[in-house]
Amino acid sequence: MITYESIFLRMSLTQLFNVPAWLPSQRFCRQSTTIIDRPTLRPSLSKDEGESERSLTTGLNQDSIGSTVWEESLALTGSSLRILNWNIAKNNHDLAWYRDFTTLLRTYQPHLVFLQEVRLCAQRRHFPALTELAWSFAPNFLDAYHNAYSGVLTAAPVPSAQRQAILTTHHEPIAKTPKVALCTEYAIAPSGDQPTHSHPDRLLTVNAHLINFVELKKFQAQLDTLEQRMADHDGPIVFSGDFNTWSRSRWHCLQQMTQRLGLTQAVFPLLDALQIKRFFLSPPLDYVFYRGFRQTASMAKVIGNIHSSDHKPLLLELAC
Repeated sequence: MITYESIFLRMSLTQLFNVPAWLPSQRFCRQSTTIIDRPTLRPSLSKDEGESERSLTTGLNQDSIGSTVWEESLALTGSSLRILNWNIAKNNHDLAWYRDFTTLLRTYQPHLVFLQEVRLCAQRRHFPALTELAWSFAPNFLDAYHNAYSGVLTAAPVPSAQRQAILTTHHEPIAKTPKVALCTEYAIAPSGDQPTHSHPDRLLTVNAHLINFVELKKFQAQLDTLEQRMADHDGPIVFSGDFNTWSRSRWHCLQQMTQRLGLTQAVFPLLDALQIKRFFLSPPLDYVFYRGFRQTASMAKVIGNIHSSDHKPLLLELAC
C-alpha cells in the first residue's frame, strides 16, 4: 500500500521542496583526492605531448590522502628561490586579476607560486596565466552549478617529482565542503648541477588552505595531519598558504606546530606586514614558513596596490 509517508521517504528534499541547484546543499560536491597536472615542455617531448594536461586521480583512503609520482624530474637550480603566495578568491577568470597576475610573474619571475581558492573549469582544465610554468592543482570541491573546481595550485619552472593531495576529514558548515593542502616535492640543485639518483636533494612544499568556521579541535586536526607529512621529510621545506588564523587560539596552534618542525616564519617590513589579510585586530591569515633556507631582506614585500582579490600577494626570496 502506497502512503504519503512512503512517498516522502523516497523523495529527496530537492524534489519535495523544489530546492534550486545553486543552493550550497546541492551545488558543491566533495572531491576525491584528485590532482590535475600540467607539465612544462621537455626536450624529449613533442609540443603536443608537452602541452597536454594530465589528470591523475587516486583512490580516497581513510586518511583522505592521495599521491602521484613521476620518477624522472628536472631540478630547481640556482642559489635562491623567489616565492609568490596568494589567495586569489576564485577571481582567476577576471580580466583585472589576469593582468595583475601576469604582471607579477613578469616583474618578479617567481620560482614557486602558491595559489589558494583557484577556480578551474572541470571540462577544459586550463590555466592560461601559467603557460610557462608546470603546475599541479588539488581541488577540494566541484561547483556543479558552474562546472568548476575550487582548490589550491602550486607552480614551478620544472615539474614536481611527487604530489600529494590531503583533504580534511571535517567539513565547513553551509556548503559542507572540506579544505585541501597540496604537497609537492621538487629536486633541487643549488650549484646548478642536476641531482643524481645517488644524491637526491628534495624540497617539500606544502600549499595549504586551513579549514574555517569550525571548532578549534577540527582546525588542529588538519594541522596535525600536515605536521605528520612534514615530519617525515628530512630535507628543506616551504610551508605556505592561507591559514585562516583569525583568532589568537588558531594562531597559537599554528605557531606551536611550526616550532616543533623547526620552521621559520617569513618576515616582511612593518608597513607591508600590515597589508596582509586579517579580520579587524586578528593575526594575519597568510604566511610563508621555511626550513633549510635563509630569507633575503631585499625581496620581502606585500603588494598592496593590487585589488583583484581580497588578499594581497606575498613575495619573498629564500637563499639556499
